[in-house]
Amino acid sequence: MRKTLNYWTKERCSEEASKYFTRTEFSKKAVSAYIKARKNKWLDEICKHMICLDKPNGFYTEEECKKEVLKFKTIKEFKLKSPSYYNYIIKNNWTDLISKLERKYAKDWTKDECQKESLKYKYKSEFQKKSKGAYLKALRNNWLIDICDHMILVGSLYKRCIYSIYFRETNTIYIGLTYNLEKRFNQHLSDKKSSVYDYIKSSGLKPELIKLTDYVDCKEAVDLEKYYHSHYKLNGFNILNRKECGDLGKNI
Repeated sequence: MRKTLNYWTKERCSEEASKYFTRTEFSKKAVSAYIKARKNKWLDEICKHMICLDKPNGFYTEEECKKEVLKFKTIKEFKLKSPSYYNYIIKNNWTDLISKLERKYAKDWTKDECQKESLKYKYKSEFQKKSKGAYLKALRNNWLIDICDHMILVGSLYKRCIYSIYFRETNTIYIGLTYNLEKRFNQHLSDKKSSVYDYIKSSGLKPELIKLTDYVDCKEAVDLEKYYHSHYKLNGFNILNRKECGDLGKNI
């Protein structure tokens, strides 16, 4: 359905203009939006990303684009501050100019630098998200085992470990299954719905966290949780678990 002039607000005109490389293309393919923008003197603002065809001949040569690219450190900065050059490069498929820009400014991480960077993080997943360059360099060079040995091991969608939260004074215990031991323990301490939280409040005692197994396959973890639950119950422990064992919890 053809859109009338009343349809075209400044924001809609701007969104439509972003689809085109030149004002000529804009005026031909979105006539009513172009007319509304010209009538309201929005063109200069909403078309600033476009290629200006009234530049001197040869201005947008590959060599000129290369010189312009080198003024910036990242593609994001280049695209934001020099959109006409960026669009022209994409239109002419000169993307090697941009990839060279990325390589030029990418940090060349040494093993020592990766080691120092990894010390800022407690988990590999955190290291990967917050320092991608160092993580990838370490991964490619098989350094992760060496530089991440201080990190806390966690499970995944397929791995879980069994733990207990033990109140030694009263021989009371909670048996659980988790992908992240430290995080789960902190949840028990702060979640008012947790039976562990309730027992801490009523008894005034401080619990002890015990890791009973390594991170193992989920199916094996379910069986192990049931085993430890039965084991402690048969040995006279007070069990805090309210639910039956075998719940894997939320997926990761």
